[in-house]
Amino acid sequence: MTLARGFLLAVALCFGADLAFAQAPGAPKAEMLAPVSPAIDAARFVLGPAIARVTVVIYGDLACPDTRRAWGYLRSDAARRADDVRIEFKHVVPHRNADIGARYLDAVLLVDRTKAAAFIDAAFAGWPPGDAASNPDAIAAAMDLAASGAGLDLDAVHARIDVAATAARIAADTAEHHAFLFHGIPGVVIDGTRVWNERGGAGYSELIEAALAR
Repeated sequence: MTLARGFLLAVALCFGADLAFAQAPGAPKAEMLAPVSPAIDAARFVLGPAIARVTVVIYGDLACPDTRRAWGYLRSDAARRADDVRIEFKHVVPHRNADIGARYLDAVLLVDRTKAAAFIDAAFAGWPPGDAASNPDAIAAAMDLAASGAGLDLDAVHARIDVAATAARIAADTAEHHAFLFHGIPGVVIDGTRVWNERGGAGYSELIEAALAR
């Protein structure tokens, strides 16, 4: 796959996320409303306490603007409910070289997971624009800046990058994402309920509040 083709695929998947929320005119089909059970790994939580009452799983890519938007909404919800909501970020990487960001995030979680959310914030804000978005050197430089900006030791992060381990996580996360019938990114699951319509963030907030009320 050429870089240009890979970039176009990433854009298509990101902008396809809105289609994934709607899926089809009218209400989602019954199989889309059934509860699901994402594989949960306490070592991968990037925001919120281990004893939180509500678990949110977001399937996305640090290079995707729609994932960035969803992360912003969810981070805001979690901030309002700091003791009650935790978020796990899973990797669905649709194009070449975007997996560099996933490798950095996995390394950050090993070095100091308390800084993972700040790293994601900085990575979204500093992802290379335009043609540089497909340049591995530019991506790595941006991730270095994001890690430094989050207060992480770069040498420690670099030492924990494991290409094979991240590739295995991407494969597992992507398979789970597809099994849950998401067709684009981001995909979001809130306490077992898939979000099919984000509605400007309200779709996330309402499901979180409903889960907390149970």
